[in-house]
Amino acid sequence: MEFSLTLLDDPAGGIRSDRWDVIVRIGPLADSALSMWRLAPNRRIVCAALSYLAIHGHPTHPQDLVRHICG
Repeated sequence: MEFSLTLLDDPAGGIRSDRWDVIVRIGPLADSALSMWRLAPNRRIVCAALSYLAIHGHPTHPQDLVRHICG
């Protein structure tokens, strides 16, 4: 038996379901023709250095991250 793992960074949700037997996705299901089972919670924590926050300020809302250097 052989398995292949493909990792994609595709926030637009352009995954073609006919190419895969199993898809593990983090986020909402874009294609309503697919079935979904929750495997586990996906809690995220945003961290920043104090020196970065001193220069760029503290975000107070997730939308604030658009103007920050993330990545």
